[in-house]
Amino acid sequence: MKKLRIGITIGLFHEAETLWNNGIKQNAVFLAEALKNCPNVESVVLVNTTHVAITNQLPWDLERWPTVTFDDAKDKVDVLIELGGQIDANATAYLKERGARLISYCCGFEYVHAMESILFNRPTFGDNLFVNQRYDDIWMIPQVANISAPYFEVMRRQTARVVPFIWSPMFLNARTVSLPHSGEYQPHAGPRRLSVMEPNINVVKFCLYPAMIAELAYRERPDDIQLLQVTNAQNLATQCREFIVLMNQLDIVRNHKAVFLGRFDTPTYLAEHTDIVVSHQWENPLNYFYLEVCWQGYPLVHNATLCTDLGYYYRDNNVAEGARRVVEAIDQHDANVGRYQLAVHGTQFAVGVDFHGHQFAVHGPELAIGVGLDGYQFAVGVDLHRHQFAVDEREFALDGRELAVDRHQHAVGLDLHGGELAVHGPGQCRDV
Repeated sequence: MKKLRIGITIGLFHEAETLWNNGIKQNAVFLAEALKNCPNVESVVLVNTTHVAITNQLPWDLERWPTVTFDDAKDKVDVLIELGGQIDANATAYLKERGARLISYCCGFEYVHAMESILFNRPTFGDNLFVNQRYDDIWMIPQVANISAPYFEVMRRQTARVVPFIWSPMFLNARTVSLPHSGEYQPHAGPRRLSVMEPNINVVKFCLYPAMIAELAYRERPDDIQLLQVTNAQNLATQCREFIVLMNQLDIVRNHKAVFLGRFDTPTYLAEHTDIVVSHQWENPLNYFYLEVCWQGYPLVHNATLCTDLGYYYRDNNVAEGARRVVEAIDQHDANVGRYQLAVHGTQFAVGVDFHGHQFAVHGPELAIGVGLDGYQFAVGVDLHRHQFAVDEREFALDGRELAVDRHQHAVGLDLHGGELAVHGPGQCRDV
């Protein structure tokens, strides 16, 4: 039986594209790594859909994960998984005429993006919107299903199915190998630095509730909290009066125990700047950031329902419970850090989702799933313990072809006095 040739799309913006500005490119590489270990797959390539040149400046191994243009791939793939870059109507027609299958792999909460674009005058597609309605299937990661599945299905006129959220620490380990202690959490005495690292670019992951959690913890244990650091918030702290006035209601800000920072890459920031990470999400209950923080041994206080066994979980928007988990981390994490990290490295992720009659289950250190495509079965597994992708006997078929897969250094601090702002550099503070 002929083995499948698979392409996974990415959309490069720079020749030296970073892996850390969002999770899309990591998602594509992780999926490629899983699929290429399947004995029924001949090849897997990353397919760039933009005009940016493909060079050795890319941060991944081009021999391990070959990266090509669409023109180079269009006659050499049996399945194109559209993940990080979109193809147009002409490219779709070309693939269809060849008999190739086209899958939409959805990683983002597109309903929220569309809603915010319309309501808040944030143009994203305008008159240039192209909704491809010729997909053979839609695969979506579990955390976007609840909010965006109906949006995918109506607009793309195809059934959407939940597939695994695949992750490996291989890029994280490569990034941290040169850091002291490999960037892992180190127990120490004294008060704790709390950090909030939400992107603050939409309503899904915003810093306000985490800041309130830090505030409640500070009110209870002020001597045990050295500093609250809110990243990706410098523009809010300098340009948004509503944010400035709101933050100035908090004791932790009034007492000059809070700073508002720019953007950082996660591994370096964790290693150099923080002790406890406080997070909040709305309709995005799983992402790489949570896994990275916990893998490195840092206490994560979060409300993500698809990984409640990671870190220090609190329910819904219960900031009082979140504050109690912060205090718990302050009091207990150092004594239990060995067991915490061991538990994370062997985490038993267990998630069950019944979507259109298809059972979704995730188990770790192996991640596994079975979903149907035109009556066939697709199984994916990731071995987090050995940082490898393994193979199972379960099968995925396209027209009888089988695919088996298994198993920035400026900080802004708000000053209540006269609404002034204080700018903090490393070890410095000045009023402006």
